[in-house]
Amino acid sequence: MTYTWGNNKCIRIGRLYPDEYHPCYFCGTPTNIKTATYCENCGFYQCEVCGKCYCNTSLKEKVALRYLRDKYCCNLAFFRKGFQSEDTKYLELVPHFVDALDYCRNQEEIK
Repeated sequence: MTYTWGNNKCIRIGRLYPDEYHPCYFCGTPTNIKTATYCENCGFYQCEVCGKCYCNTSLKEKVALRYLRDKYCCNLAFFRKGFQSEDTKYLELVPHFVDALDYCRNQEEIK
């Protein structure tokens, strides 16, 4: 089975609103959910600046993003705790993951 946003749902699934500007995991640019291109293949929104979605990342970036999303975005306990220092090594490949995680935590009012 191919890894997609749809078969690996995040904590906020169904609560991403059209007026949100979710930071890109890779370049950090706030991406408008309403105007961004939705990738039918992977279920991610493509960044309006760097153009990345899950499909067009390197294998190393895919592995890092999958690990981070599975741990933090799809697991309520870690979502609530926030980013853990032992995962810093993955930020080399997904440099703005913490920005995106903090954004989502703020939207859910978890501090």
